[in-house]
Amino acid sequence: HVAHLEFAHAQVFDELCLVHSEQDEEQNLTGTHHLVHGGNVTFVAELAKGLPVLYGHKVTEVEYGRRDGGVTVAAEKGGETRRFRAQACVVTVPVGVLKRGHIKFKPPLPPRKREAIQAIGFGAINKCVLVFPYRFWPSDHDTFCFANNGDEEADRGSHFLYHSYEHVAGAAAL
Repeated sequence: HVAHLEFAHAQVFDELCLVHSEQDEEQNLTGTHHLVHGGNVTFVAELAKGLPVLYGHKVTEVEYGRRDGGVTVAAEKGGETRRFRAQACVVTVPVGVLKRGHIKFKPPLPPRKREAIQAIGFGAINKCVLVFPYRFWPSDHDTFCFANNGDEEADRGSHFLYHSYEHVAGAAAL
């Protein structure tokens, strides 16, 4: 269970707050699982139809709280800064970008939000899908764990959680 918590939250157990860890228990993702052919980028491509999408731009500033209720976003590419105005802006960047202050917010984010950003832990997580010529695991289990008996704390939780994707991939895949 400790390894699962660390995996799910990308944080070492000693630094987790478990007060609300089961808050979504009643809303857990139930029902059938589906593989999105082409990946989640297909959703983004569909939602972005007819919209200008600019790649390779580094956002440096988000000005919000303007009198007209909109936002202005400054982005650099090739040494040139462009400004974009919109009604709203959704910031989806890695936590490390926010922690390091690479994006300037005008006005500065409230102290509560800045403190929350600094308090968020994050780590690396890698996922891979292994395809086998045939299923060698029990057919009545879609998820199973491997208990790593490594003595090193750094090994705790490594390579422990496996999901069968046979029902969505049409192949013996973990």
